[in-house]
Amino acid sequence: HMGTLANIISLSFMAMSEFETGAQMFANFITVLNSLQRLARLFTTPEEAPAHKAGDPEIRLSVLIRRAELASLGVKRGVEAEASLPECVDAERSWLYFRTTDDTGGHGGAQ
Repeated sequence: HMGTLANIISLSFMAMSEFETGAQMFANFITVLNSLQRLARLFTTPEEAPAHKAGDPEIRLSVLIRRAELASLGVKRGVEAEASLPECVDAERSWLYFRTTDDTGGHGGAQ
């Protein structure tokens, strides 16, 4: 009866091995189906929009302005410049007050 028991044990190991192989094949089949599903999703992915469309708003980086529309600038010096300063500005202490080198004794000041 020892031979019968050995046959039963070896047959049960063989049946377990076949079951494991079948389960592994089923798992591989499921994996392949998941991969195919992902590939099918790639075909339905919308394309990226073009960089520029006809109706897109445009941002202007430069603007053409006529010279007449700009503020006129003028340079005033000396007494005329001091006379045009606002009343609240102390001409002697203001950064707007420019002294020549003659006024500073030859050092400092802008011209």
